[in-house]
Amino acid sequence: MSRLARTFASGLFLLLCALSAWAQVAVPELSRRVTDLTATLDAGPVAALEGKMAAFEAQKGSQIAVLIVPTTQLEDIAQFGIRVAEQWKIGREKIDDGVILIVARD
Repeated sequence: MSRLARTFASGLFLLLCALSAWAQVAVPELSRRVTDLTATLDAGPVAALEGKMAAFEAQKGSQIAVLIVPTTQLEDIAQFGIRVAEQWKIGREKIDDGVILIVARD
């Protein structure tokens, strides 16, 4: 392979990596137990869910969070879920008992 071809291939690879990182859906800040970025749920169901999850956490100690996003775009929902879990850190530290339910509407 010529030097020009190697340089082109390297540049293309870097461009694809950059585009992949740019195309990722941003992980929202954790500010409540139910984060609905699609407005799928009305205020009543959100409040009911949050109340039930708060009561469960008070009783058991385990944490539950719900995230509804329009899409994960080009990223697999499992990989997106890993990024959410790493940022949100749901659950108790040495027990690892948190759950995040992620719904990608589209």
